[in-house]
Amino acid sequence: SSKLNVVRVRGQLRVDGGEDLGVFSGQEFLLVPSSRGFASRGLDAAIKSIAIAQVERVGHQDASLRVVAGVLPSAIGAEMIAVPLASMDFM
Repeated sequence: SSKLNVVRVRGQLRVDGGEDLGVFSGQEFLLVPSSRGFASRGLDAAIKSIAIAQVERVGHQDASLRVVAGVLPSAIGAEMIAVPLASMDFM
């Protein structure tokens, strides 16, 4: 699967994949609520919880992100996922 879970560790936004999954510095991800996140927030709130983030640092099994567009909810649990922007098919 090309989607990763988003977590906040000591205030830093991270995804649970790094070099081990081919994540690279500068890579952009679309951050969206997971299906559970949609169910718990409701459609309207979930749609307002979409952002684009860029990878700042890559570790072996995780990577840190910086939000470059949009706003994430302050409470992030296992309810957000990251999808590589390059893999999105808009056509």
